[in-house]
Amino acid sequence: MRERGGRSSSTPVRRAEGRRAIARALLAASMSLAGCALARGRLPAIAKTSPEDGFKMLQPHAVVRRCRGSVAAGFGRPDPELLGDTVRDALARDEEANGIRNVTVQWTWRSFGLYGWHCIEIEGDLVRSTSTVLVPMVGEHGGHGGHAPR
Repeated sequence: MRERGGRSSSTPVRRAEGRRAIARALLAASMSLAGCALARGRLPAIAKTSPEDGFKMLQPHAVVRRCRGSVAAGFGRPDPELLGDTVRDALARDEEANGIRNVTVQWTWRSFGLYGWHCIEIEGDLVRSTSTVLVPMVGEHGGHGGHAPR
């Protein structure tokens, strides 16, 4: 059936069907580029001080999560500053904190099409290091029961 101007009445319908087909093809292509990954690990400590120092517990089981998205992350390229920023965020939770003990680090990556997200979550005990003093003992000391018999 022809309308005025010699155009078929089905042309707008065909255009709409063509747009839907293109949209479905783009959705399928972007889904084939989607992905995700997860990694988890444990560390005994992240600290600015010596491991021989003592510590004062400030916040047990503190959890800090930081995420960033970018086009580079869509292809799995990691953000080299994300872990350091997350550690600084954790230490900033308490003005005395200068270390994290019993640390669990979880890294996740998600991608949909050309855009992706990296997230790092740190869980650990926020601590402040304290100095320890070792007092030398006299050589003839027999322990807590008193002096050794002569």
